[in-house]
Amino acid sequence: MAPYMNHFNLLQTIFLLYFFFKFKCSGSSLSPDEECSALYQFKQSIIHQDDPTCAASWFQTFHSWKPTSNASDAGFDCCSWYGVECRNDHENGHVIGLDLSESFLCGCINSTSTLFSLVHLQSLNLAWNDFSESQIPSEIAGLKQLRSLNLSASGFSGQIPNEISQLIQLSSLDLSQNLLKFQSPSGLKNLVQNLTGLEELHLSGVDISSSVPHFLANFSSLRSIRLQNCLLENEFPAAIFQLQKLKILDLSFNTNLTGAFSEFRNSSLLEFVNLRSTSFSGIVPESISNLNNFRVLSLGDCTFSGHIPGSLSNMTKLTYLSLGNNKFTGFVPSLESLSKLTILDLNGNRFDKGVLPNWLGMLAELNQLDTYGMNINGEIPSFLANLTKLTFVSMGKILLPVIYHPGLSTLPN
Repeated sequence: MAPYMNHFNLLQTIFLLYFFFKFKCSGSSLSPDEECSALYQFKQSIIHQDDPTCAASWFQTFHSWKPTSNASDAGFDCCSWYGVECRNDHENGHVIGLDLSESFLCGCINSTSTLFSLVHLQSLNLAWNDFSESQIPSEIAGLKQLRSLNLSASGFSGQIPNEISQLIQLSSLDLSQNLLKFQSPSGLKNLVQNLTGLEELHLSGVDISSSVPHFLANFSSLRSIRLQNCLLENEFPAAIFQLQKLKILDLSFNTNLTGAFSEFRNSSLLEFVNLRSTSFSGIVPESISNLNNFRVLSLGDCTFSGHIPGSLSNMTKLTYLSLGNNKFTGFVPSLESLSKLTILDLNGNRFDKGVLPNWLGMLAELNQLDTYGMNINGEIPSFLANLTKLTFVSMGKILLPVIYHPGLSTLPN
């Protein structure tokens, strides 16, 4: 059996080299059968023989990636393989989707990979693998029909190829959590300026080191922007908050990024805004209550000032509210209507001296409560015993006695 298989593998390799050379020279697309062979060759190229963990997981992932039972024709039927999606057309059933996310793949993807001959691909997901800090080949620009590209947390490194900007059909781009950077300060602008149909732009952890381009406010399809920890600089375009389809905006941990809120319209779909550890400042306007779809609002470790708007009480879908370590003054308005809150952070502001407000006892879903440094005094109120889901509470500078109930840990100053 072994000599036969060696002979088969040699013939298979010769065949693959032939069709790949044909593709490169003619510029024509491959037939569905040739695409299956290209996928098989891609599999062969990322075998990592030296790592037992990779080898075991590789076998499990690609168990279905094998020739048809009729070995005499050395054929493949890749449309039934794990992670492969084909167009539902018997005559032209091209490969249009490849999802090998979280498959523990190891190895390198280089410029000669047969992966880039799959020109009918509309979706490519290689997230959460380990491609050995290899660079993203510029040949990816040949996949002109890509709508979705996800290479997040896959061990890529180096410069992001400018050629990605040629994938003008993209609606979702995720390169986050890789050791990637742009070739110039205008790299982000150059990358996305032609991708006007983007719905998702996720680059968290990428070294951008520049401003957010103002023209993103004209990308009317944007639903999700995640630019966490990207070394963003200068002022964030406030008009982006007004994008009518935008639901998720994460700019956290960009300490040199400045910005401020403008007035909010009641047509917004925003559900998630995270500005933690940025240099956003100014007031939080009362019109924020127009964002009645909000579930997460994280403004901690910024420099917001003024009074906390009482209209926050109208945002009844909130589950997470962080206002800690800002310059808010006055009193905290009643938030007892926020019955779904699980995390509330009010620490480290400049509130007027007082006691913990009674309405806190109405937030029955609270899991974490941080009031450290709120300028409060007096005894820990008994109504906290009603908050049976609390697992963490911080109340610095409070006088004894301390009330105990199961699951509640107090962290006095």
